[in-house]
Amino acid sequence: MQPFKLYIKSIKLEDLNDMIKYIYDNNILIGGLIINVNKHWTAIYFDFKNEFVLEYYDPFGDPPKFNIIKSFKDLILNFNIEVFVKFKINKIQ
Repeated sequence: MQPFKLYIKSIKLEDLNDMIKYIYDNNILIGGLIINVNKHWTAIYFDFKNEFVLEYYDPFGDPPKFNIIKSFKDLILNFNIEVFVKFKINKIQ
């Protein structure tokens, strides 16, 4: 049995693709990222093991940028998840 992995990390937006590669290479199925853009933050929670969900949080209620969605879509495809993954946009205001 493989040990349970939960990963939480704070990163800059320009490091997102490197972090996605790290998540895939290390088979991290549950975790969260806090993405810092200047003084603005967004957060992502993902669970590709139990709940099959990807949640996006933005304190201004803005939708996620296209590159964030594309990066996680590519990650889901690389993991070969055979069920639908729920995508939730949480507007925290």
